Amino acid sequence: MNGSRSSASAAVGLSAVQVAAALGARVVAVGRSPEKLAKARAEGAEIAIQAGPDVAAAIVDTLRTAAPPVTIDALGSSDTTLPALRPRPSADDTCRLG
Repeated sequence: MNGSRSSASAAVGLSAVQVAAALGARVVAVGRSPEKLAKARAEGAEIAIQAGPDVAAAIVDTLRTAAPPVTIDALGSSDTTLPALRPRPSADDTCRLG
């Protein structure tokens, strides 16, 4: 799971961050508020990025790779779902929760 990313907004997203971090993933959390992003970092996210139209580019720039190997979207909003899919060559390794 190295390089995985999770939308980290509420209980489901934070749980995904915790599990991914416990499994040794490099967790990049995406969320809409600085407070929730801080919580995601406290729960194990290595990197926290504000959701928005440029989030896909920010993830690629941060990871220095074309795309993370796995994405988990626990928020399900257009602010996070579409950007989570943009850097992906396919949706085969994208998990949507909630």
